[in-house]
Amino acid sequence: MKGSDIASTITSIMSISSFIWFDVVEQYILPDY
Repeated sequence: MKGSDIASTITSIMSISSFIWFDVVEQYILPDY
């Protein structure tokens, strides 16, 4: 793999993880009104 491929893969994983993280925060940590 090229360095740029690794970097784009890490970026994709991090953005997916942040979407999951914010979804979890909204559902379970913040109160539902």
